[in-house]
Amino acid sequence: MVGNRKAELISHSILKHITASILVKEGHKCGIEIEFFGLGIVDVIDWTDGIVYEIQPKKNRSAEADKVKRYTSNAEVKDVIFIYYRDYPLNMTVSNLYKKLKRKLVGER
Repeated sequence: MVGNRKAELISHSILKHITASILVKEGHKCGIEIEFFGLGIVDVIDWTDGIVYEIQPKKNRSAEADKVKRYTSNAEVKDVIFIYYRDYPLNMTVSNLYKKLKRKLVGER
């Protein structure tokens, strides 16, 4: 678990779990909040494809570049995908939120 878990927004937590749920339903092996070989705590990691999913409030190029550099320094990680929770507001129905996020993750319409 993240040390500052109390500071984590509800939307951040929900998106982590929906992301993992979508990946598992697609047959992927994934984990949530994994301490990644001393490189940081990843929100969701897809061990099947070697992709790390980071949930963030908005785009932050320098922070993203740092995370990409750190995580891809491990041979198991091929890419880092950022999901901005402001793009997935909680006032959407769960069904629509799930569908929109699934389109981003696996490209289905």
